[in-house]
Amino acid sequence: MASFPARARLIVKHSGKVLAIENASLKDGASLNQYDSGTQDNEKFELRDAGDGYVRIIVKHSGKVLAIENASLDYGASLNQYDTGTQDNEKFELRDAGDGYVRIIVKHSGKVLAIENASLDYGASVNQYDSGTQDNEKFRLAPISDASW
Repeated sequence: MASFPARARLIVKHSGKVLAIENASLKDGASLNQYDSGTQDNEKFELRDAGDGYVRIIVKHSGKVLAIENASLDYGASLNQYDTGTQDNEKFELRDAGDGYVRIIVKHSGKVLAIENASLDYGASVNQYDSGTQDNEKFRLAPISDASW
């Protein structure tokens, strides 16, 4: 696996928006969506080694891990935050997509994370889909310095 920053914002290629937990919720099941960039802790993520080339993505403001809802294998299943466990639906491969972007592949399903319907809308959700070549499934890991963490 290529190197990756330990702390980053996730920026969607097709929209230029950042990923963040909806309404900065602390609740299990709160969804990950795209928004205009700010400096809030709900759009900051720690990328923690999960072994075997996978990472867990921890949300700074809640300390919760991103995971596919109910470990679903379904096309379009949502990415939400939960208390951390040891399940494969909360492990991700960061696969080089070129030009400084990665595709984020869910371990348990083999599906890629993408913005629903390639939407440009504020608040559009992040879900899992079969992999393609669209820019709505490419993310830039923008490093966050210790001073900005």
